[in-house]
Amino acid sequence: MLLVGARTSQLQALQEVQFGRSIALGIASYIASVLSVAEWKEAPVAIQIACLLQPTIEACSSFDKQGSAGWYISPVLTSWYKEKSNFLTLAIDFDMRGYCMKYLTKHQIRSKKGRPILDYILRPRFAGRCSSSVKIGNSVPNIDLLQRALDFGADPNAFYDGVSIWARFLFSVTQWLHEGLHTSFVNKRIYYMALKMMIDKGAALVLPCSWFSSKSLDHSNYQRYGHLNRGYEAPNFWPKSMPTIHVAGSSLPQPSYFVSDLLATLITHFGPDINDLVTLTKTQIDQSRNISSS
Repeated sequence: MLLVGARTSQLQALQEVQFGRSIALGIASYIASVLSVAEWKEAPVAIQIACLLQPTIEACSSFDKQGSAGWYISPVLTSWYKEKSNFLTLAIDFDMRGYCMKYLTKHQIRSKKGRPILDYILRPRFAGRCSSSVKIGNSVPNIDLLQRALDFGADPNAFYDGVSIWARFLFSVTQWLHEGLHTSFVNKRIYYMALKMMIDKGAALVLPCSWFSSKSLDHSNYQRYGHLNRGYEAPNFWPKSMPTIHVAGSSLPQPSYFVSDLLATLITHFGPDINDLVTLTKTQIDQSRNISSS
């Protein structure tokens, strides 16, 4: 960690003289990567170093994208302006757990522009085939941070680029499972817990079919490590016979899926446990119908 401290001082010096941009990129990526390893991510000294790193990273967020292609930090900086990222979202990407748990606030949840903080937590930057071997950053949602964000008022149904965070997460979980990414028993349990937490916090029970199209789910909406956003086409994971509905008086695009039907298709991955979530969503739909008719 002494070397990390020295590198942090070096990065600050480079930023002050506005020199060595490509070198600064490498140093910043190195420091962020070290702060994300298991033995350091919650250590008090890692939180202190992250606090020192924050102003330098945010001041240097105009790094040349073309010069950063080889670093772990590259996908974060590539989409920095589009997503309106900040150091906290970078810390979420790199799984700096101690820093995130200490500095995530209600104000940040509510005031963050661009990509919502909840989406960073649910769809990790390092989820994918390439990232499964590098062991850097988040590859699955951080449940503790997710719970804190939801408790602070993060909205499961908030939009990002025209599609709800909930729909994006449900599609991403389905994709990860079908592609065999991060599918250990522990990770599947994390996906299950995250799905339930979202439902418990009011995630929509009906979702427009159009939100699961290639146009809506274009992965340029979120730049992942090791993923090229060229000619992306969203695979169809659900049977063509999946029933659809038209919600009378709804502003949602038509037709739509019941979330319970989407969840039921995951039984081959979660086993019979998924039936509990299916039942939960059906019960909530019945309750909402009873309220509407009363």
